[in-house]
Amino acid sequence: MLIRLPVLPLFRCIVLTLLLFVALPSQASDEENARFSGYSNLTHAVIYDWGMSQGLSNPQIEQALKTSDIENDSSPLGIVFRHIMALSHQGFDDAPANLPPLPSEPVTEAHWRYLKKLDPYRYAANRAYFIFLEAMIAYNGSTDRLTQSIPALQKLKSEMLEAGHKSAVATVSMWLANEFSENDPFSAKAEIEYALPHLVDFDRQRAMETQLDPDHAHTWLAQFYKEFNVQSRVVYHAQKDIEGARQRNALRADYFGDAILALNRMGRFDEAGALAEEATRIAQQSGDHVQKVIALAYRLSVYTHRQDNSERQKIVMLAREGAAVSAESLPPAWQMLPSLFHAIATAIEGSQQAFDDAVSAYQAVIDKQLDASYYPKTIELLNHYNLRRIYKLRGDNKNALRQFELYDQKMLAYNTESYSLNDKRRRDPLSEDIEFTHLRLAKAKEAEQALRLETERLRAIVAGLIASLLGVLTMWFWQRQRRSARLADTDSLTGALTRRALYSALSKPVNDNITSCMVLIDLDYFKQVNDHYGHVVGDEVLTITSNIIQSRIRKSDKLCRYGGEEFLLYLHDIDKTQAIKLVDDIRETLNDCCTWTTTDARFSVSFSAGITEVINCKDIDAIVATCDTQLYNAKAAGRACTRAIVFG
Repeated sequence: MLIRLPVLPLFRCIVLTLLLFVALPSQASDEENARFSGYSNLTHAVIYDWGMSQGLSNPQIEQALKTSDIENDSSPLGIVFRHIMALSHQGFDDAPANLPPLPSEPVTEAHWRYLKKLDPYRYAANRAYFIFLEAMIAYNGSTDRLTQSIPALQKLKSEMLEAGHKSAVATVSMWLANEFSENDPFSAKAEIEYALPHLVDFDRQRAMETQLDPDHAHTWLAQFYKEFNVQSRVVYHAQKDIEGARQRNALRADYFGDAILALNRMGRFDEAGALAEEATRIAQQSGDHVQKVIALAYRLSVYTHRQDNSERQKIVMLAREGAAVSAESLPPAWQMLPSLFHAIATAIEGSQQAFDDAVSAYQAVIDKQLDASYYPKTIELLNHYNLRRIYKLRGDNKNALRQFELYDQKMLAYNTESYSLNDKRRRDPLSEDIEFTHLRLAKAKEAEQALRLETERLRAIVAGLIASLLGVLTMWFWQRQRRSARLADTDSLTGALTRRALYSALSKPVNDNITSCMVLIDLDYFKQVNDHYGHVVGDEVLTITSNIIQSRIRKSDKLCRYGGEEFLLYLHDIDKTQAIKLVDDIRETLNDCCTWTTTDARFSVSFSAGITEVINCKDIDAIVATCDTQLYNAKAAGRACTRAIVFG
């Protein structure tokens, strides 16, 4: 006899059982991800919020550590984050009381693989910080750590590239930039610009991942351009930083510092003053004591840079107000402000003894900050810069000049040390500036070295020094010249004239009595564009450059592709002042071009230019040689600029 089983209830039981087994791993994964997120954000608070005015307060962090029970968590998540938290405050006396001790079990690759499987983005951010932290501790903060941290971060970057996570790659690139900034500022700048399009605005829910956000990128780029002494780019990136904070309703007075200082250095005091006033309004609205003091420092900065005798009493009034602030009420980074304010006020109204005492008190605070800092560079440079202004207010030009020389020496020492090419034998500031420029060129990437050598070859050939080149290079160049001679009058890539065609066209106009100008243009760092983005992108850059130039010149003017990334421009019936304005306008238009059809990357290019004004000269080669000399001077002055001369 067959027994009839209840089919429908049995089916339901099987389905529910299957669903249970499927749901349990998913639920466990969600719980682990939530714990991963919680530990990561708590670690961010321990590292970045402890002892600071923003974010979680110290009592909130202590309570969160206690509630998390991370000290008793022996899972991969617990081991990794206990290591990061403990190491982040190692050697500091003011660590949180509930901070878990360093576990005896080391962090292994198996632990990191577990984190990566849960969330690659969060894994990358925390591992990048751990790599940095471990190297800092192992080498006591010295630059020797870079032999450990940079290869490890590059490996992590490659790992994230394989994973295809753009934001994770960008975050690791920012940490690489942080390390490269110690010995290779050009690579650091390249990493930041590489990462910038894919960085995410700061998000408290992903605090470690978004700590190095676009604001940090613009801030760091402003710092690099400050070192390169390109103040206009400092202003650009500092204002981007301000705009980003304003859009997030997170704008504070301290966001304005780089822009105000750069504008002061360029002598644009009205713009600097307007930003200082805006910073003051924001500080007043916030009611934050620290921000008010910072805003006061910015206002005082404008007046002390302008050095207008009619404003001296206003300087004294503001300085006295700032000097009354208790240093202990300010974060460590700003505790030198009251003593700086006091020194400024005493410089104007105090006796010599009082002034000397005030400067000594300020220097003592700076020395204390230097002893406690892993990164003394900024503090030392700013100290000499501030002392120069103080002595200038005092009317002590000798000591003001001495501080200026010390500033230059420190800047040179830091940058040459970055390239492991420090040479302290030279002390003349002008010679140091020239040497510093040459050292930057010498230590640039191999592509930059190749570009410099190519420029030297072209200049030598134009000047008639063919015999000085090596036989192989001479043969290569003349073969290139012969191939160029067989080309048509129009360059096939850029649409500009060939050199031969331009020389032929100029045989008559250059001989008359009309004032004209010859301009030699060379794209800056073009070899790096080819190496980094490929020759197809490089070809587009050349074409866009030619199109922009041709759109801005008249029919009576002539443009040719002079060779590689160089263009030769003849401007008919125009003097060098007008030519400089035209060339600078063309450079600004080209610099605004950041998007390209052959790549998703965003970057801008600039060029250096040498201009020669001529009247009734028959020797075109001599004119071009003069242009080349001016181009060389523009390159030596830092690129992205123009140098001009009247021929003869």
